[in-house]
Amino acid sequence: MPTAREECLRFLSGVGAFQSSFERWNCVLDNDAHSVREPKWLFQNKLDGIICHNRNPVVLNECLKRGIPCIDINDETPAIPGIPKIRPDNAAIGQTGGEYLMDRGFRNFGFCGFNSESWSQERMSGFREAVQLVRHDSAELETGYTLNESELLIEVQDDWAAEQEKHIIDWIASLPKPVGIMACNDLRAVQVVTACLQLNLSIPNDVAVLGANDEESRCDLCNPSVSSVPVNAFYWGQVAAKSLSSLMNGESLDFCEKLIEPLEVVTRKSTDVLAVPDKHIAQAMKLIREKACEGLRVEDLLEAIPVSRSYLEKRFRKYFGKSPQMEIRSTQISQIKRLLIETDLTLSQIAEQTGFSQSEYMGVVFRRVTGEPPGTFRAKMKMNT
Repeated sequence: MPTAREECLRFLSGVGAFQSSFERWNCVLDNDAHSVREPKWLFQNKLDGIICHNRNPVVLNECLKRGIPCIDINDETPAIPGIPKIRPDNAAIGQTGGEYLMDRGFRNFGFCGFNSESWSQERMSGFREAVQLVRHDSAELETGYTLNESELLIEVQDDWAAEQEKHIIDWIASLPKPVGIMACNDLRAVQVVTACLQLNLSIPNDVAVLGANDEESRCDLCNPSVSSVPVNAFYWGQVAAKSLSSLMNGESLDFCEKLIEPLEVVTRKSTDVLAVPDKHIAQAMKLIREKACEGLRVEDLLEAIPVSRSYLEKRFRKYFGKSPQMEIRSTQISQIKRLLIETDLTLSQIAEQTGFSQSEYMGVVFRRVTGEPPGTFRAKMKMNT
C-alpha cells in the first residue's frame, strides 16, 4: 500500500483500530511495492493473511497458489475469483458530487477525468446519472493518466502537466458559465483550478471546482482551496480488516465484492458559492444551511423572505430540484450522519442538536430518508456489529 497517499494512511488507521479492539496481529507493511517486484521477499515471512492495494495481480495469484487468505482493495482491476474485493463506490462518489453541485444552484455541469482509469469512468458515470435525473447534461473531458513501473506513483513526463493544462483550458473556455465542474480526483481538480486561473475566470463564481478523495494537503495547498468528496477510508480499512479476520478464522464471506460509500463533501473555497440569480431563493438556501438544525420551518422562511409560498416552492424546485422542506430535511440528515460517525452523543442529544423535539421522530425521519435507523447506521460505520 502506498503510504504517501493520505487516503491510504486513513485506511491503515481503520485497520489499526480494528486490530487494537478485536485482534492481536503482527503486521508487515510493504509501502513501496517491493513484494510486486520480488514476491519471494514477501512470502519468506510466515503470513496468515494479506491486504493488497496494488493493481499488479502477482501477489493475489501467489496467495491463491499458497492458500493464504487475501483481500484485494484496488479499485482499478477486476475482481479475481477466490479473492474478495473491497473498494470505494466510485459511482456513488460521482453521484454525491453531482448532487452537491446541483444543491449549489448550478445548471451547467462538467466532469474532468482520465480515460485510462475505470475508477475515473465510474465516477463520471455516477456524476452524469445524477445531473441527468433532473434533466441536465454534463460536458465531459478525459485525457491520459499513467503509472510508473512500481504502479504507485503517477509517471509525470516533462511535458505531461503542460499538455494536460492545454486540454483543460480549451475545454473550460468552451463551457457555458457559471459551471460546476467535478474532477475525478484532487490532482485533477488542482489542474482544473490552474486552467481557470490561466483563463482569468473567477473561482467559484464563474467555475466551481470539486475534487474527490479529499487529500487534505493537496486541497489546502491549492489557491483557492479545493472542495472534495471524501472516500470513507477509515471505515474501508475496518471492513477490510474484519473481512480478513473472518477468512483467517476459516469463515466464508457473503460477498465477492463490497463497495464503500463516500462521506459528505468537504466544502472549501472552490465551491463556496450559490449560483442562483434569484436573491430571494439564494437567501432562503442560506437560511436553511444556517438554521435547519435549529428547528427551521418553511413558515419561518416565509416570515423572513417577502415572497409567497407558491413562489418559494416553484422557484426553489426550479433551481435545486427539490422543495424547501426537502432541503431542510437533507441538511438535518447530513448533520445527524456526521454526529453519529464522529461523536458518541446519544440519539436524544443528537436530536436536540439537529432540530428535533424527540429522538423517536428523528429516527423515523432518518429511516425514511436513508432506509435504516440511526443506530444501525452508527453501528455499520463504527464496525460495532
